[in-house]
Amino acid sequence: LVADGGWRFDLRNPTPVHSPELFAVFTVGALEQIGTEHELLLRWLLEQRPILCLHVEPLLELYDPADQFDQLAIDYHTARGYLRGFLPALQRLQDKKQIELLETRRVRFGGLYNEGYSYVIWKPL
Repeated sequence: LVADGGWRFDLRNPTPVHSPELFAVFTVGALEQIGTEHELLLRWLLEQRPILCLHVEPLLELYDPADQFDQLAIDYHTARGYLRGFLPALQRLQDKKQIELLETRRVRFGGLYNEGYSYVIWKPL
């Protein structure tokens, strides 16, 4: 998380910080490490109301289990405990009109077992 130079932040256990009035969130390969532990982070983000959130992460839900290569990536992603359920959580928040999903894109770039450059962009409402 970056705001006027940034600050140290625990993604699994976000605590109140003095955030500036206007700030954005940009993660790259950080959320993959929290597995399914993203609920507190999402709650914190909704409370802090950043103007924009951009997450460049491997997004499990964008893989197609009917595709053999994608199934290999799903198995690897799951075995490693990478980010899971984050995109559906954002979709539920959009259904509740708490956020707006601006773009979700699978970027077919990475290795055989992992595409780490897909992204989701959203903002609180």
